[in-house]
Amino acid sequence: MGVILNALHYFFNKFIIIPVLGFASGLGWWNAYFIAVVIDIVQMFAYFYFLEGAGLNKKIGIMISRTFPSKNSVSRTRMVVKMRKHGYWGIMILAALPVYMGGMYSAVLLSHIMKLKKKKSYIFLTVGTIIGSAILVIGLKAIWILIKSVFA
Repeated sequence: MGVILNALHYFFNKFIIIPVLGFASGLGWWNAYFIAVVIDIVQMFAYFYFLEGAGLNKKIGIMISRTFPSKNSVSRTRMVVKMRKHGYWGIMILAALPVYMGGMYSAVLLSHIMKLKKKKSYIFLTVGTIIGSAILVIGLKAIWILIKSVFA
């Protein structure tokens, strides 16, 4: 089970793990959705804070740089290059994607690189998270119902 969760975490980012673990622990569909949206929105503010050069000491900065991909590696991916020409709509779409190198970190990084207005970016990133979480939860629920009907 741990190998499966690690594989899901690597390929689908944290965005998909929270609803799956929420379902497994019996939280229910909409509680897991709410938790996923809230955590993603908290991540949005944290990423903006770190990208703007938060007054962190050197050890924390090194730890963060090892955890996340560099600006160059993210900004060169095909997905980010395509979304760059769409501006605010691009960061909203990127925030809605639950894939590795997609999602909130890439959307915030793209917003930071493009020097978009922060308040407007918050709105589009939040809407992207809400849409992406809804699609994910509805899709996982449909897969769960299909699995139950096959094995029942």
